[in-house]
Amino acid sequence: MRKFSKWLSAAAVMLLAVIMSAVTAAAADDDICLFEGEGKSNGSWGQAYNLNIRSDEKYAQLILMLNESSKVYVDFELEGTPAANTQGLTFILQKWEKEGGDQIWAQTPPTDITDGVAAFDYASMVDTYGSDDLSTVDQIYVGDTGAVLKVTKVVFDINGDGINGDTVEIPEIKSEDKAEETSAPDDDKEEETTSQKADDKDKAEENEEESSSGGINVVLIVVIAVVVIAAVVVVLVLKNRKKYY
Repeated sequence: MRKFSKWLSAAAVMLLAVIMSAVTAAAADDDICLFEGEGKSNGSWGQAYNLNIRSDEKYAQLILMLNESSKVYVDFELEGTPAANTQGLTFILQKWEKEGGDQIWAQTPPTDITDGVAAFDYASMVDTYGSDDLSTVDQIYVGDTGAVLKVTKVVFDINGDGINGDTVEIPEIKSEDKAEETSAPDDDKEEETTSQKADDKDKAEENEEESSSGGINVVLIVVIAVVVIAAVVVVLVLKNRKKYY
């Protein structure tokens, strides 16, 4: 009987460990590392890091995953004194060209800096960009504000719950075989742009559904674990009570 009780206790402990590992992994999956290394600016309002969103489909998908809870974290160091009333760095969203031929160069200051890590929240980014339609962003940068800036890490925290342990690399996007690109007449460009925006919106909704599904799965796992552990405890209590009758 004692062996059986020990076996049940060991099984409960193992199950709890597995559940906690699954929850931890699920929490870390929303922390996506864009860059880890060393990038330096020239100290004259230059850029220490840049990413062309249009260079790969996975970057375009990643920018669409940002939401009201999201934050961007940048590990950095400064060499020198930045311009007055600045914090040494900005997170920049750029649109190469919009209607009328003007560019968008939206420089967002950090909302918080702690121990050499700057945080930029979603609300501030879309406010400076002038739109929450980030499907139109072509390139992102981390730039200095008048002093040499060294950037060592850039992370997208999709759910805005802070960096939980290790970050993961940008996930590969599985897409269907693409048709060969052909140049379109100028009259068709507006139609293509509208179609692309519709596709981006659909993909963003799919990402949101997948994220919600992942959260539900974690909750179900935790609930099942609690039920199983409670059952094991009840069995152990009943077994121990029988010894006294």
